Amino acid sequence: MLRTLVTLKLGKNEYAITEQDKFCANSSSVTLLSRAKINPELKAKHIKQINQFNRVQHEHNFGSTISIFSLKESD
Repeated sequence: MLRTLVTLKLGKNEYAITEQDKFCANSSSVTLLSRAKINPELKAKHIKQINQFNRVQHEHNFGSTISIFSLKESD
């Protein structure tokens, strides 16, 4: 079982974020991928919460302005 790194409350839903969850960032927003019909967008307070962790970049074919990443605990 994966350890929960952080729990994000997005609207009426809470998401327990683990190292397997992926995020998509572009110049204007950060979204949590594959958790709902519509991927929830993070607000500034959520970005502060995930910035406590290291980002692990994942390869993609969406262009250079998009970043796909997951979180890893800081050493």
